[in-house]
Amino acid sequence: MTTTAAAPITAWKSDPVHSGADFAVRHMVVSTFRGAFSEVSGELDLGTTGRLERCLAELLESREPVLLDLSELTFMDSTGLCALLKAREQAQANGWALAMVRPRGQALATLRQSGAERLLPFEEVAG
Repeated sequence: MTTTAAAPITAWKSDPVHSGADFAVRHMVVSTFRGAFSEVSGELDLGTTGRLERCLAELLESREPVLLDLSELTFMDSTGLCALLKAREQAQANGWALAMVRPRGQALATLRQSGAERLLPFEEVAG
């Protein structure tokens, strides 16, 4: 990721286009690198995966480096898992800097049981 001076972090910006009652995407421009920090919360399933895919497609198109925080996911099914793997493939194919923060609980169990945890670009974060 390219390190450049950026405006200081002010606040999360909710993404109403890609969020709903049981699923939310929020973005923040991070001051230590030029790019976006996006948090996904709630359930990532058949009903919400399309919103995440559209959001990631827009971020890919902008070519901004992205850190996708999955730590607030409460549930993930196979469609959510497929969306994350698809995003990884698109990132690799297009030279897009994409990293993820590992989920917890049931969502992490889904990744581990499927074997996908070792395939996704997770970054360790303090906290």
